[in-house]
Amino acid sequence: RQLSLRGSMAVRMYVALAAIQSIDGHDLVARSRAPGPDTYIPYIKQTMDIAVVATLSTFSIDASTPNINTRIVFPKPTNVTQAPELEKVYFATNKYSRKFAEMAPGPNGELSRVNLLYWDPEGVGYVSIRGAALRCEDEEGDENYWDGWDQVYKQGPKTSFYNLIRIIPDHIEFESRDRFHVDLGDNRTDWRPLTLVRSVPTDPWKII
Repeated sequence: RQLSLRGSMAVRMYVALAAIQSIDGHDLVARSRAPGPDTYIPYIKQTMDIAVVATLSTFSIDASTPNINTRIVFPKPTNVTQAPELEKVYFATNKYSRKFAEMAPGPNGELSRVNLLYWDPEGVGYVSIRGAALRCEDEEGDENYWDGWDQVYKQGPKTSFYNLIRIIPDHIEFESRDRFHVDLGDNRTDWRPLTLVRSVPTDPWKII
């Protein structure tokens, strides 16, 4: 009887555990083993560097009604930027350009919001970064100048019209179907791709 009782209790415990693991139709054990942000950040950074260029979207100041301007920029590669968790993305701009004006702080000092989009056609993937744009002071601009911009800024960081922009990411969307086999949007009714968010650069990234 003792062996039979023990066997019955073991079966009940197994059934209870199986029920817990399938709450809301999701296997909690499988969920705990799902890749976290640390798995995807290296893929995201590699995709950004493979793409080389990005499209920058800003709010237009040319029109009386809200509008958006988009253009190509050459961000500093992530592999030469000290930002292991994508705390920042740099690109150079002409301080007399429209995009420079459109990234000016607001009347109360609030930073403007922008979007950077990197496209990897061979990998059938992209990285979309949203964040605040900061127009860097001269010291930061000098320290973080990248020689890949020399063709435009002939005197390097001392070029009269050079200014460095620092993007502070807080929202990243990522897809890479062929290169890194990341296509989480296919499993969602809203087609949302892998999406990482955080409030400030010191916070860990979270998947939503």
